[in-house]
Amino acid sequence: MAPPIPAASTALGAGIPMYGHPGTVAPAWAALALPNIPVHWVILNQASGPGDKEDPVLYDAARAVRDAGTPVLGYITLQGGSRDDFFNNADADLYVSRGFNGAFLDECPADSGHLQSVALTVLRQRAKGMGKVVLNPGVIPAQGYCDIADQVIVFEGDLPTYRRATFPDWMRSYPATRFAHLVHGVRTASDAAEVLRLARRRWCSTVYAHSTIYTPTTNTWDALPTYWPTFSRTLAGSSVPGA
Repeated sequence: MAPPIPAASTALGAGIPMYGHPGTVAPAWAALALPNIPVHWVILNQASGPGDKEDPVLYDAARAVRDAGTPVLGYITLQGGSRDDFFNNADADLYVSRGFNGAFLDECPADSGHLQSVALTVLRQRAKGMGKVVLNPGVIPAQGYCDIADQVIVFEGDLPTYRRATFPDWMRSYPATRFAHLVHGVRTASDAAEVLRLARRRWCSTVYAHSTIYTPTTNTWDALPTYWPTFSRTLAGSSVPGA
């Protein structure tokens, strides 16, 4: 009998909330507008949404990222499930009209009681033209959320919390590409390398570490961390085995 064929590995990449404006962090946007970088997606966010009137500097920077081959997701907040779907759909329409066909649904609820309404929102987003939909509950949600989106952010928090985090066995019934982790307060390149090692063990293919420490008044995802060149090189050579 022939030995079993080992499962293929899945390449790691970053998922980047790029909430700094190119008017102040132009080098960060330029670094993301390069071809063949280990980045799975970048988020476009103007005033917690598409912006009523398009900011041409911001949108041109996002188009440069998109045109280099990295998917750009438009930020839409679900406000924990309380926001009327009319506004979610209006945001999606604006992004599509401006040339972007991916949605990042932030402040997504995680409980089973909201699952049906979020599933309907995702279906409507796809009908609007959103080919890729990422949910961000920031915690491990009811399992059904992993069936309705392309990817779910199952951890968003600081490094000490990430080190202590545990993840349920049912996650391994999905491909590792279904999950993303966002970790802030990661001050050094060696700590960022630790985040990557933990993400690989935890069945996650999309991971991002940032040095900014969260406070209620801080733009946590304000630019790229100073160790981004080292972090991206490590990402480019990393994978989730057997995923």
